Amino acid sequence: MNNLMFGALENRPRTHVYALQFEELSEGSDLIKRAYQRPNMIVIGPQTGIIGGQRATWAPQECPSFMDGVFQLKAATEGSPGHAEAKSGMMKIGDFASFCAFLESMTAS
Repeated sequence: MNNLMFGALENRPRTHVYALQFEELSEGSDLIKRAYQRPNMIVIGPQTGIIGGQRATWAPQECPSFMDGVFQLKAATEGSPGHAEAKSGMMKIGDFASFCAFLESMTAS
């Protein structure tokens, strides 16, 4: 199965694979290494994501309401009063229950 999937990613650049992860993966994992090499492979973990071969933390300015069930936006203020409020995010879509609830919300009328 892996050979088929990775072969399709290499030979068909318009093919995309999304890997939803329940737990954060280490830099040494095979999936992370492959995602760095293939811009058409998207890995979504709780704290970080790899999109277009680049890994970054989830840090949006705001969360759209349709993402409430799969994304948690947290405000983290610095210790001194002069610092601006920083926001961080946690993606919950790797949790199968959250993923199913999200899909159901997309199809419910």
